Amino acid sequence: MNSRTFTKKGRYVRKSSAKSRRWRKKSCTYKHKDACYQLGLMYKNGDKGVRQSHKKAFQYMQRACTLDHARGCYYLALAYEKGRGTKTSLKRALKAHEKACTLGLGTSCNNAGFMHKDAEGTKKSLPKAIQLFERACKLKERSSCYNLGIFYKRGTGVPRSPQMSRRYYQIACDYHHPQGCYYLGVSYIYSKELPTDIPLGLRLFEKSCRYGMSSSCSYLGKLYEQGYNGQNNKKKAKRFFQLACKAKDEKGCLQLSRFHLRHDQPRLAHNILVKSCTRGYPRSCFWLGWLSQQKKLPKSSYKAAISYYKRACKQKETGSCNNLAVLYARGEGIRKSRYRAKRLLTKACSGRFPIACVNKRQLRSPEKMLFDRGFEHLNLQSTCLLGQTKDCYTLAKRYHKGEGIKKNFKQARIYYQKACAAQYAKACFTLGTLYDAGLGGKQSYSKAAAHFSQGCKLEHPKSCHKAGQIFELGLGVKRDYAKAQRLFKKACDLKVQSSCRRLVLFQQ
Repeated sequence: MNSRTFTKKGRYVRKSSAKSRRWRKKSCTYKHKDACYQLGLMYKNGDKGVRQSHKKAFQYMQRACTLDHARGCYYLALAYEKGRGTKTSLKRALKAHEKACTLGLGTSCNNAGFMHKDAEGTKKSLPKAIQLFERACKLKERSSCYNLGIFYKRGTGVPRSPQMSRRYYQIACDYHHPQGCYYLGVSYIYSKELPTDIPLGLRLFEKSCRYGMSSSCSYLGKLYEQGYNGQNNKKKAKRFFQLACKAKDEKGCLQLSRFHLRHDQPRLAHNILVKSCTRGYPRSCFWLGWLSQQKKLPKSSYKAAISYYKRACKQKETGSCNNLAVLYARGEGIRKSRYRAKRLLTKACSGRFPIACVNKRQLRSPEKMLFDRGFEHLNLQSTCLLGQTKDCYTLAKRYHKGEGIKKNFKQARIYYQKACAAQYAKACFTLGTLYDAGLGGKQSYSKAAAHFSQGCKLEHPKSCHKAGQIFELGLGVKRDYAKAQRLFKKACDLKVQSSCRRLVLFQQ
């Protein structure tokens, strides 16, 4: 109701806010639920000349809820949740949400579903939560449809079903839910269980970007730039990076700056990074420091690099603290100070930055210390995901040897496996050595033999020799001298001297 109301004669007459409030109070006493709800809102927000009073707002919302006003029950539940105008009571909040849900308010169904899922005010009950989410989805509560998509994808409280997951993502996307469109796009591009449709997936990413998910714009730009599945379009890539950056998405701005650098426009890259850094994004400050150190930006110098590193390090950007420490330890562009280097490395290491912890042990030999190389590691991950086999191998090698990142044999196995599956011979050989030595997981001679054999088929000499040794000794596989001899012969033909010597012994 507004400040105009009907008189007895049925004509509109302008009323003052005080008179309007009196009319609403009178209507509320006559069990007019909308009047009670409007009064509750007035006291809740302090509107129309009314002093804010959570206690009075609670009383009127309670009255509206008893008169079956769905929104009244919803705000009553919020009052119980936050303790506004009454004592906090999750149990009563849940009852109010459930009543609003039965009255057809999807938001309350969604909230009640989460309360049952997280055991707030009641015992945990996933079947009840899913029932409420399904009701909310039917009432066009888009976030509930999206949540159901996640539940069916992971098999949380329901049997795992990619088909049902895709169906609910589709409903959420139809209701303009950005994450729903994004994950529906992921399903159409990367699914191994359902039919894929890459052009449709890209269109769904565009929808998600249009509905306000800036990270989706950034990701879409990356796909277009790297030419995923032949969809190479530099103009579109630039446009989506710009949209992400305009939405103040840090990653989008960083991707846009990298785009300009790759297309020989360092000044534009510099301007974008400076704006992003001044907005308070420490990673942009780090990237300015690293590029200034590498002299890839206008007016690059160690002085500029150090100032950006210091700014980012103050904002707890551990990579900047690490790089600044290396400069102090080596005395590059700044006065040498092992004490300051140690303090910075301690700060970065306590922030769980593994390179800093490694560097701390190398303080006496600064030339062995490592810089954080910015996006290099992330680039390898994304290009590996998009099918660049050599990048999967490079990334695996870094995890294996600890080059620029902390050693992680388990991750090394994963990326070697991807490269080997794409017929990269060196990856098959190295993966075999990891299984042989039991690094990054359980030791398995049978898996080692399988990977060495695959490497041998791809004409990798050392793989043939190692496979021959395993079959000769019968480690994890049935001993087979004939097969071992064949493998040694192939390795010898590929100029492995130790295999030639072994072959001579076989012939004797």
